[in-house]
Amino acid sequence: MDTEKIPFRGTEREVVRGQLIVKVDLETARRSGGAASVLGKVLGEGNYSVLHPADDRGVCLIELPGVSAAELEGAADALAADPAVIFADPNELAEQCPVAPPNDPLLAQQWNLQRIDAEAAWSYNTVGPARVLIAVADSGIPMRGDQLSHEDLSNQRVFLVGSDFTGTGAVARDDNGHGTHVLGIAAARARNRKGIAGLAYTSATLSLKVFNAAGQGSAFWVYQAALEAVSVATSRNARLIFNYSGRGLTPNGAWTEAAGALRDAGAVLVAAAGNDSGPVGYPAALSPQFDNVIAVGATGQDDTLAGFSNTGPEINVVAPGVDILSTFPDYDVAGGFPRDYGAISGTSMAAPLVTALAAIVWTQYPFYDAARIRRRLEETAIDLGAPGDDPLYGAGRIDGRAALEDAPLDLGEPVPQKPFWPNAPVPPPAKPVFLDAIPSLGGGFAAARWFVDLGKPLDAKGRLAAVRDGMARDGAFGASPALDRAIGSPDAANVEAARLEVRGQAEAASLYKAPWLSLRGLFDVGYHMRYAHWFAGRVDDRATLLERLDLAQAAMAEARIFGVAYLEYEPFREEVEAAADGLAAARLIEAFDKKLGEAIFMFTGVIR
Repeated sequence: MDTEKIPFRGTEREVVRGQLIVKVDLETARRSGGAASVLGKVLGEGNYSVLHPADDRGVCLIELPGVSAAELEGAADALAADPAVIFADPNELAEQCPVAPPNDPLLAQQWNLQRIDAEAAWSYNTVGPARVLIAVADSGIPMRGDQLSHEDLSNQRVFLVGSDFTGTGAVARDDNGHGTHVLGIAAARARNRKGIAGLAYTSATLSLKVFNAAGQGSAFWVYQAALEAVSVATSRNARLIFNYSGRGLTPNGAWTEAAGALRDAGAVLVAAAGNDSGPVGYPAALSPQFDNVIAVGATGQDDTLAGFSNTGPEINVVAPGVDILSTFPDYDVAGGFPRDYGAISGTSMAAPLVTALAAIVWTQYPFYDAARIRRRLEETAIDLGAPGDDPLYGAGRIDGRAALEDAPLDLGEPVPQKPFWPNAPVPPPAKPVFLDAIPSLGGGFAAARWFVDLGKPLDAKGRLAAVRDGMARDGAFGASPALDRAIGSPDAANVEAARLEVRGQAEAASLYKAPWLSLRGLFDVGYHMRYAHWFAGRVDDRATLLERLDLAQAAMAEARIFGVAYLEYEPFREEVEAAADGLAAARLIEAFDKKLGEAIFMFTGVIR
């Protein structure tokens, strides 16, 4: 963009060179022969060009090539003096607002965040309340009575309180302090002018108590906590990252079962390596066996390994873990820690930083699975120690910027499988596959059709190639008559026929391991959102409207839509529920529908 700084009506402005934004009064201009006639009369024919003709509000964009700053101001003044012109201004440069930095007073003391470039990570963390749940299995969260009590950990919509498996209470109230410190590193609220900033400060968390006041726990308690975390994450349709800043000394079936349950649920397990300069403890030591386990060591401010950090071939990454400032309970605890805030060291402090970065990565790349999250952190880590992977630093120290910059969408190689739907067309792997990816939802279920070509290379951002209203080609699945019938007449028979057809296409696509969008679920999203539009204008049938929205949410979970729109679903539904009239609700749904369509096609693809 060719810009220049010019003085204009007493103020220096940075503008697009030679351009003016002009608004004409359409009625006055009509009597004068139209907007073009007004411009020609003032500026002279041939002295300007129209870059954007006047719209229905009378606004147009013109260019006066080769004019000086003074001449541009003179032309603007001459236009503004004409009775048919409402304003004439230079086309001023507009810039994207930078992400506001946290204003937490202790942030400057959080060297660990500076070392991993948290500011760069935060620039990606702008999607609102994230649909990634961080479960912290530790000593709990600060509570007075039944209320959260710490100023940085007090939002009950974000900080969920789970069970106390130690048997000392009904819920996970922290009477030791270690768990509060770990939780604060991961997710203490930021931009609240209080205390510190957690790295994943927009993520929801679940505190589970597996350590008592003396800091003791058991492998079985951790296993039980893993099951509860899976249950809560499933109920919230959320991705799950389970943080365990503890260490078992020997192999135990409970460690294996916990890691297996989390893997089966598609969850990541981040585990501290241990702090006695010995071999990696459990469950971190399970990382070679389970690709969803991330074993974490600790480094100091100079990026050298902390003297206490356990080592071994199981280490995946390291993170800052020496003199880490974080939260402590706002009351005295048995662990002997200070109140409110303080600094301690350990791989326990490094693990939640890895957990938090993994949470932000998962919001940026929602189609990743747990194993791919681990690989992403490893492949973007800053290599330390011996070149390549080593038993001291693993792949290296995590880096917030590198982990979140554009990453490829891993499709992998085609995996021969028998399609579930017996009549599914199964193209040979050597040919491109075009998939009918359902009508666009924007503007109320418009019947535009998108095709996904799994045979083409990915673009620069790692997205699948897609064309709208694509023409029939060899190997293309083409238009869907069953789907068209279901859109035009959504009775049960037509809907079921469309489901079968879409299901078959999805099964065929599964040969290519396309990773994240279920066409079946996507069809249901559109179906229920369509009827939400219908019921939005009928205040007397608000219950049916809300039921449709709930069904659409359930369909989003089936479709595995973890884009911006799904992340913001709950606040959207609350706005609709609170809308005073049907028209307001209808406008909200229309806006959300548009955002949903954008989110769906942000990363176009299909899964089984």
